[in-house]
Amino acid sequence: MALACPEKVASKKARAAIARLVRHYARPPDFFVEKLAEGAGTIAAAFYPKPVIIRLSDRRVAEAKAVIEAMARHGLRRGDNGLEVYVMCEIPNNVIQIDAFAELFDGFSIGSNDLTQLTLGIDRDSEIVAFDFDERDPGMLEMLRLAVTGPRRNRRHVGICGEAPANYPEIARFLAELGIDSISVNAASLLRTMTIVQEAEAAAATRAIAAK
Repeated sequence: MALACPEKVASKKARAAIARLVRHYARPPDFFVEKLAEGAGTIAAAFYPKPVIIRLSDRRVAEAKAVIEAMARHGLRRGDNGLEVYVMCEIPNNVIQIDAFAELFDGFSIGSNDLTQLTLGIDRDSEIVAFDFDERDPGMLEMLRLAVTGPRRNRRHVGICGEAPANYPEIARFLAELGIDSISVNAASLLRTMTIVQEAEAAAATRAIAAK
């Protein structure tokens, strides 16, 4: 935002640093766009030809429509050349209006850290209240359930990128049982989480066979 609106930066030192960064560009936003494109391009190139997901922020439904329209104006039209547009799901509004967002996006990426903060009203970085931050809270588990079942109901991809599945095996199992499409975890918890997911999927398959 400092590059989009440099005149709003109060610190003279910060304004001077911004001026040095953008001195070879016609406009400060051009620097931001170039660096963002380079970063996305570098990641995409590293995984080519596999698909790469670039998640958008969680904006409101009206904001979502505005962003999609802006992307289309700049040549990134949803559906063209297989382009799918995903959105973050880490504020309660995304969960409450999941069906409306599903009409606009092809997939969701649950951010469990922020979703927990905003569901429980707890800042995980605060020394005063952080001890109560817990993704296993019943209310949070219900939020996760709605965040997974909503996209599945609308035939949309849904994954999670927060720390909850890595920190708590029971949450990874819970998400797998709900049928989440993908779970991002850190390297240290990869094997453990894979085992939990495989066990949950096997149990679900057994129940499905028994039901028939």
